[in-house]
Amino acid sequence: MRWPEFIEVIKAQQGEEGDFSGLDWNEKCEILRSNPVTVMRMFEKRVDALMTDLILSPAQPISPVEDYLFRVEFQARGSPHIHMVVWIEYALEVEDPEDCPDVIEFIDRFITCQMPDEKTDRELHKIVMQEWICHTCDGHLIKGGMPSIAVANSLELAPVPPELDELNGSDRVQ
Repeated sequence: MRWPEFIEVIKAQQGEEGDFSGLDWNEKCEILRSNPVTVMRMFEKRVDALMTDLILSPAQPISPVEDYLFRVEFQARGSPHIHMVVWIEYALEVEDPEDCPDVIEFIDRFITCQMPDEKTDRELHKIVMQEWICHTCDGHLIKGGMPSIAVANSLELAPVPPELDELNGSDRVQ
């Protein structure tokens, strides 16, 4: 359970206080399912902070944002998560296969698939290992598809140029 304060708040609402870190995964999930309104309100505040204090902040860590779309989903255990697409100014488009290196360089400025070194940054390495990848999204990519929210909102992705085929999720091993 990544957010122990969710458990603490729900248990406090139920009149219980203490150290709940010793609860097993199923017990923690049951607590989350017992109060979905509190879970969602706390999660919404986290998403608001992500957007306001980071993505849309004056620091513009990924360039000025033109638009964004996210969808909140709940795992069977009751844990909320989001799937998000962010459109940014100055994003390059692949109109010519010769543009591919520039696009890759642009993307690499913001996204990395490199594992942090366990020796030099043990905490970040641990976080990445725990949070690695959303298997639902990966399943869409492996099948060459898109999440249903993107389809429902008529979002279209340009086809992957053959020069980038080795980066296409459909080539990865599950």
